[in-house]
Parts: sequence; C-alpha cells; structure tokens
Amino acid sequence: MSTRSIIKFVQGKNSVTIYRHSDGYPSGFFGDFEKFIKWNGWRSADISYTVVNFVTYFKVEHALSTLKYNAESSNDGAKTIQEMLEKPNFNSALHLGYGILSNMTEKDILESWAEFYYEVNFDTNTITTFSNGKKLVKLGTSKMIVNEKDKHDKSYTSIKHSKKIEKEIENY
Repeated sequence: MSTRSIIKFVQGKNSVTIYRHSDGYPSGFFGDFEKFIKWNGWRSADISYTVVNFVTYFKVEHALSTLKYNAESSNDGAKTIQEMLEKPNFNSALHLGYGILSNMTEKDILESWAEFYYEVNFDTNTITTFSNGKKLVKLGTSKMIVNEKDKHDKSYTSIKHSKKIEKEIENY
C-alpha cells in the first residue's frame, strides 16, 4: 500500500501543487526532499524549475531502480530507458508516481484522500506538515535556496526533522 501525499511548493505569489503516490510518510518525504534539494542546488531559486526537477529526479531514480530490478530478475520488463520509452506500459516507472494538481484550494487539499500534505515555502524556508487535515509540525530549514555565487557550496541545506517529526507523530 502506498502512502499518498500532496506537496505544495510556494514562492512569492506563485505556487505549484503536486501529487506523490508513494513514500509520502514524513520520514520518506523529508529524506527524499533533503536529497533532492542538495542535488538541485541553486536552481531552487525558481519554483517552476524546482517542481519540474523534483518530479524528474524521482521519476528517473525510480526508473533506474526498476531497470536494475528487471536486469537482476527473469521478468520480461524493460532493460533500458529506451525500451521503457518505446513500449507502452501504463504500469512503468515513467507513467506513474506523480501528478500536477490544479485548482485545488487549501480546503480541498486538507480534506483530500492524501495521508499527508506538505507545504514547502521557499520564502520562509519552512515546511509545514499536515495529516488528516490537521497541522502536525512546521519546521525550518537552514537554507533551501542557494544564491548563484554559492552554487558550489555543498553544505548549504539541512533539514532538522527526524526526531521532532517522529515525536509529533507519536503524540498525534
């Protein structure tokens, strides 16, 4: 069973909301998000690139994992990215996992089918976590957006989440 989540990226007056089908529980999301932000680096200064890169990063990661599994097993699944692109397969790693959610209000999101909702605010460097329509915790990060001049600095982001979120969820 997948843990579905909704992630709303906010920057200034702009926001983009996506659906994530799997690994939406806090330890899955925060671990993945921290890994992504480190990889995305200074490109996180533009929300449109950030959201596209977020989806692409995890689709590619899942596709590579699927290819590795297919290569190690005796199934007849795709063995290359090219095969994945050429063979219609609506259960492949490239077809599933993420979606763009348009025209959803905050109320719609909080009352949705997703087990978790994350609001990632690049202006305040915070991530607010909700579950079942209730706010669980709002966390600050050290720095999600890196200036162009800092793009080679690999130590810029760190999300202090694990213990605090686990404690909040235990108390939930």
